[in-house]
Amino acid sequence: RVPVEIRREFSDAFACNGNGLCHHYDPAEVMCPSYKATRDPALSPKGRADLIREWLRRRAARDPDIEGFEDEVAANLHQCLSCSACTGRCPVEVNIPELKSQFFESYYSTRTRPSSHRVLARFEQLAALAGRMPRLAKLGSSPVGRLLGLVDLPTPKRRFDSALSLFKPGSASRPDIVLLADVFTSILDPATVEKAADVLTSVGYTVEMSPFVPSGKFDHVKGRRTAFAKQAARQAELVHAITASGAIAVAIEPATALLHHEEYPAVVADYPATQVRHLVDVLQSRAARLRRSEQQTVTLLGHCTERATRPGSTAAWRDVLEAIGYEV
Repeated sequence: RVPVEIRREFSDAFACNGNGLCHHYDPAEVMCPSYKATRDPALSPKGRADLIREWLRRRAARDPDIEGFEDEVAANLHQCLSCSACTGRCPVEVNIPELKSQFFESYYSTRTRPSSHRVLARFEQLAALAGRMPRLAKLGSSPVGRLLGLVDLPTPKRRFDSALSLFKPGSASRPDIVLLADVFTSILDPATVEKAADVLTSVGYTVEMSPFVPSGKFDHVKGRRTAFAKQAARQAELVHAITASGAIAVAIEPATALLHHEEYPAVVADYPATQVRHLVDVLQSRAARLRRSEQQTVTLLGHCTERATRPGSTAAWRDVLEAIGYEV
């Protein structure tokens, strides 16, 4: 038996009703990548919810052999991509990434974390530094990186030196939009954020760039929940400052954009989730102003988490692309 207060804390594990939709073979169905690749039921959301419940049962029963079982659960959850497809596609929205984060917080409270966790917990800050000091970017593929178990880390494609004005709270400037800097589009591939700013400017918005605040996503994935809550609070402060200036806070990269609507509100009371808009939304509202291109066919590849938890984004991107003249 598991005490009621623990059942409430890990409610997603007990919400699973065994419907088995996660055992889906259709390649067009986004849930669940690790199950699809292996066909191992233990690696499906249902299997993982079962394991978490059994772990909680053994913990409540003070099972003397629980450490060995915890190692088995950890090995299973290390293969979860935290894509959140289960959250959006499961009929009862069993949130395995959240359960995984909760489990690892407990698991590593009695164990030493791998050195790679300490490095990756600072990856966003290190990437920002490497964006200004390109020689540092080589460390990720160095023998030191490989000794830490880090392989093929993404690195900045060029020096991070945006021409966009930097948003400063209290400044006299009054931009319409402030793009939320993220490690992927602002640092690892800054051309993306520059192109986004160009398109937004072309439809009449004035645009500035926010200071870079790490998302803390790795902290959530690996159960460093106290550190994640601190980063979420910093993000909340930034969003509040942007909206207080009269600007719209706009996120570009789906994985980090969705943190504002899913994970941050779970750890910060009254998180300003409704004040953060996605790039496609602000473009769609002015799609009629977009410059038309020569007609050609393009294939739209949706982001896994966005397709699962915010499926309307795919339709919105189709509208924007068709407004330009593309056949999608």
